Amino acid sequence: MRRLCRDGQWVLMANGLYATRQPDWMSHLWAGVLLGGDSAVVGGWAAAHLHGFAEAPSVIDIWSEGAARTGLRLAGPPEVVLHEGVRRGRGSPAITSAARTILDSVAGLSDDDVVGLVTRARRVSPGLQGRLRSELAAVSKVSHRALLTELVQPVNRGVESPLEWRFARDVVKAHGLPKITLQVSHRRGTRSDASFDEFPLLVELDGFTWHGDRRDADQWRDNELLITSGRRTLRYGFRQIAGRPCEVAHQLARALSVLGWRGPLKRCTRCRRVHRY
Repeated sequence: MRRLCRDGQWVLMANGLYATRQPDWMSHLWAGVLLGGDSAVVGGWAAAHLHGFAEAPSVIDIWSEGAARTGLRLAGPPEVVLHEGVRRGRGSPAITSAARTILDSVAGLSDDDVVGLVTRARRVSPGLQGRLRSELAAVSKVSHRALLTELVQPVNRGVESPLEWRFARDVVKAHGLPKITLQVSHRRGTRSDASFDEFPLLVELDGFTWHGDRRDADQWRDNELLITSGRRTLRYGFRQIAGRPCEVAHQLARALSVLGWRGPLKRCTRCRRVHRY
């Protein structure tokens, strides 16, 4: 599919289409756009990369309306695949919106990876929540619809990681714990991952990279909050939230009961026996 021309400068990428230098990732993308014609729109993970919330993929997906070359694949890496279909796009090259890009990219992902994709997209695309909600309503078939619908609800606007989403879903909601707010700001520019709205109890969720200087700073902040506001902090890692959510919920319930919460603690589908606190 690709060879050097006689002068050693131009590179043949497809029939009638040449690059004036050794092609890079963007060269392959533009080759696909040119082959797709005027209606060509970059989508999927390639669009996610151009939006800034994904790495450059090994396959570039391009949609084109009624193009004669639809179904053509340009050898890579990266490989370019043309799909027949209508996608609205903006820019040069035209790419799908951040919301539509997410819907085109979630097929085959785990729940955690879907949450990670949405949270990364939120950081670089303000207002994504409402646009994603509208896009979901307009599309009849999409993978992970229930999860995406959950993520665009106002209660989940503060979710910034799969770990926070798991905590809100599997620990708090599943066990009927009191209402929480995610990503709570404090003085001096610090934040806590979660706060129980009606009780002076904070929760910190520590991923795999919680160590060193960050550990020291977080411990110092926890101590300051206890001294200045009386708010206690409980801390959990990924293994506790993902592997033992019921035990986390019961420990939180015990802490909340000391602070005046009277329950009841709900038994979720994962709970194997009734816990007392």
